[in-house]
Amino acid sequence: MACELSQRCFLFLCLVLYVYVAVPDMGPARFRDIAAGLVAMGPPDPAELAALVADKHRDKYDRYLSEELLVRAYAAQAVDVRGAMDFLTEAVES
Repeated sequence: MACELSQRCFLFLCLVLYVYVAVPDMGPARFRDIAAGLVAMGPPDPAELAALVADKHRDKYDRYLSEELLVRAYAAQAVDVRGAMDFLTEAVES
């Protein structure tokens, strides 16, 4: 279960940050299966995803924020869970 959640967080993080990830030996059908599983699990917490990012500093005064506030600010500014869910839903339906 922990591995599945880690993979879920990683895939969502890649999607919300618009990172291209090449996965060898994964065809379109396998990707649709994985996307369907992620859609069925529902959207993750944006703060959970933001916490995985190593460098969350985006704005001038971010260095003065506590880690908790930095995670919340990054989640609000850079994590597009709705966009990722829309992408995955469209991938499943195509």
